[in-house]
Amino acid sequence: MTLKITELKENIAAYLTTKTELMKLQLQEKIEDGFAKFTYSIIKLILIATFLMAFLLFLGGVLNYFFDSKWLGFGFVLFITGTFLGLWVYFDAFFLQKIKEHIEKMNDKN
Repeated sequence: MTLKITELKENIAAYLTTKTELMKLQLQEKIEDGFAKFTYSIIKLILIATFLMAFLLFLGGVLNYFFDSKWLGFGFVLFITGTFLGLWVYFDAFFLQKIKEHIEKMNDKN
């Protein structure tokens, strides 16, 4: 009887150790996945920003050609871009609330 209790204690200890290691591995996997997604998002952001800057420079140059001016096209692009940025900053709380609601809906599905 004592042998079975000792064996049971060892089995429980081994089970708890295995369970703890499994939880550590799952946590590590979630952290790695989150870091990979974060890194990928930063790379995408850099690529999108680079494309947007190049496109806006091109658009300013084309508008300069049509306006027959050196700076008027760039000024127009700057005005439009500044207007969009101003609206974004003004409605920042609204956009943040919509993003939070979307994340909550995604979490509720899981």
